[in-house]
Amino acid sequence: TMELVRELAPALSQRGVGLIAAGGIVDGAGVAEAIDAGACAAQCGTAFLRATEASTHHLHRAALSSPPPSSAQGPAVRTTKALTGKPATGLRTEWMEAMADVEPSLPNCFAALPFGRALAAAAAEAGDTEAMTMWAGSSWPRCSVRGEGGAAELALILAAEADAHYELEHK
Repeated sequence: TMELVRELAPALSQRGVGLIAAGGIVDGAGVAEAIDAGACAAQCGTAFLRATEASTHHLHRAALSSPPPSSAQGPAVRTTKALTGKPATGLRTEWMEAMADVEPSLPNCFAALPFGRALAAAAAEAGDTEAMTMWAGSSWPRCSVRGEGGAAELALILAAEADAHYELEHK
């Protein structure tokens, strides 16, 4: 993310266009790094999945609070287009793994979205986390220390962390 921000921000800034950095930013250090790289703001998507205002399913919240699997078990997240028809990253599940062979033949469109939503809803209703949709970026383990709280509270925490990080880096 930051390499791309460093590359694009100067050209966009010359045209009066701000750049919002997104991807892997889940803490104040990431926000500060994005601003240092030339972004005018940072999007912290996964960091807000546990905010009280988010409609994140309670089992999804619990999974985001759990430690990631060991590296011997493979990556904690996987990108799939099997649920939506478009590439999306989420906590790795058995269903995602089972669909890996089918994915290359799926169309790159939203045709799968109604089916994906129905499957995810049924899995959530049944409490089956291995078939649920549990979207999260690859940096999700760094979010788990935040606990539960509101989005405004989290935004203030991220801003304070970014300020502290910026002060440490620029002394």
